[in-house]
Amino acid sequence: MSRARAKRIFGMTVRQWAVLGVLFLSIVCVLAGGLWWLNSIVASTYAGLNAQIAAVTPLPTATLTPTAAPTATASPTPIAYESLIPAGWLQAESDAAPGMEVWLPNSFVVPLESERDASYKIVDPADESAQSVVFLRDTAPSAYFIFTTFQLYTRPVFASGLDKMIDAQFADLMKNGILLERRTFAFQTEDYPARRLTFEVSFNGSEAGLAIYAIQVGTDVFYLGFTTPFNELYTRLPDFDRIVQTFRVVK
Repeated sequence: MSRARAKRIFGMTVRQWAVLGVLFLSIVCVLAGGLWWLNSIVASTYAGLNAQIAAVTPLPTATLTPTAAPTATASPTPIAYESLIPAGWLQAESDAAPGMEVWLPNSFVVPLESERDASYKIVDPADESAQSVVFLRDTAPSAYFIFTTFQLYTRPVFASGLDKMIDAQFADLMKNGILLERRTFAFQTEDYPARRLTFEVSFNGSEAGLAIYAIQVGTDVFYLGFTTPFNELYTRLPDFDRIVQTFRVVK
């Protein structure tokens, strides 16, 4: 008599399915345990890092402390009057203006009477209120037929303010000549109020340049002027400024 045949499911017996189920369950348990173990390792690692980070002392933050801005202390070095006088320059002075002095290059000399008559005068000779103190001619060679001269006049203050005196003294010159510039002139060692005026004028058929410096010293006003060929005016203007810087009145 033959044995009854075991029931099969998808070609496998119930016992085989049971063994397979136990094996699958074991694999699942192993995987779950492995994941739990790995998770715990990672968690412990991060916990250690967090503890280390917490233990680190934070760097101190910089605090900007406001401080007062430094103020510049003005301490100009005084300029000695003598330092303004180049070697070889000669002093011009006159009894007509006691205490007045001005220095010029040694190329300036007292002109002949005929040379003085042929020179342009910055102050009208008919104006008796202004006294001529110094009149010199530059002997330095020039390609033009106009003498370069230095003239100095003085007169008592006659109006309230230097500019008003300039307007009155040189009214005709401003009308007949061309005023090129009118500006403040600053002395390096003195505090005299001063102006520098430059003109272009026609004289003896030629164009002349004038540089006139009006300077108030107490109750007197001084006019220092240079005449030169117009084509040389701007070239020589720095030299004229240097000469006027040496002007002073010592009382």
